[in-house]
Amino acid sequence: MRPVDIQKDGLLWLINRVVFHPRGYSLGYDPDKKLFVLIGNGTETFTFGDESTETKHLERVRELMP
Repeated sequence: MRPVDIQKDGLLWLINRVVFHPRGYSLGYDPDKKLFVLIGNGTETFTFGDESTETKHLERVRELMP
């Protein structure tokens, strides 16, 4: 077992990229309330960023789960 930071290790990106963004939602984190929140209304797909951003997050996930 090892500690995982869902944001820094790229897991939040992966969850959003595969599950939520294609369906018009995004899972975010509200640090003030210390809760995950669902953003969007399901009518328009989300995009995360440019290709270099996507690559950076994918590399983090690969480091976590080689």
